[in-house]
Amino acid sequence: MTVANAASTVKTVADPNAEYDSLKGLWNRSRAVCSGERFVKDFDTVIDKVSFSNLLLPFSPSMTQEQYNFYKAEAELPGIVSQFAKMVVGGLLRKQPTLTLPKEVPEGASDWIMTMLGEDDSSLAAFMDLALWEELQTVELGYM
Repeated sequence: MTVANAASTVKTVADPNAEYDSLKGLWNRSRAVCSGERFVKDFDTVIDKVSFSNLLLPFSPSMTQEQYNFYKAEAELPGIVSQFAKMVVGGLLRKQPTLTLPKEVPEGASDWIMTMLGEDDSSLAAFMDLALWEELQTVELGYM
């Protein structure tokens, strides 16, 4: 058995990940859909007649940019995806979270976790709401 000298590289958290980076376009589109009409319209700013990358608002390739801008301004998007996603998060968090810690944990830790866990001193429930909302927007289920 021959062992070749191979340069070993140590990856860190700061190193780009090609698989992660390849999903950014999908996540941006998904976030626009989940956030509602204004975000969908902001996402589709220019008609892409080459790769058709902006397919949130349907359009005709024969449209000019001015026609598309008018069409986009008049478009009404019901926001059902956004409403459904918020309903799912609300349904999952319909009760306040409960927390059971070991006896060795310092007194006051439970209160801190429940009321000031987030970076902005937001509660555990608010943190979980944001985490679930982000997960719904970025989960890869092959639906888009």
